[in-house]
Amino acid sequence: MNLEDLYHLRLTTPGNIHEHLPTLRAFAHGVVVEIGTNEAVSTTGLLAGQPDCLTTWDINPSPNAEDLRQHAGRTAYDVRQGD
Repeated sequence: MNLEDLYHLRLTTPGNIHEHLPTLRAFAHGVVVEIGTNEAVSTTGLLAGQPDCLTTWDINPSPNAEDLRQHAGRTAYDVRQGD
């Protein structure tokens, strides 16, 4: 599954952020920092916008965010854990 497939899957799977993915994708330019990754649904939307750099932070590990590394494309993508 490629990034576009994941984006459409998460866009069509009901949740607390799925309906905002087109907006996140549209505004993902330059350097983007995401605080709170959870299941990486919003991360997928941001990464689909292919910003220059995307760093996502969460206090807990996010396996889904880690899995997105393979789909980073031209984006310098970093997953960090901490508070």
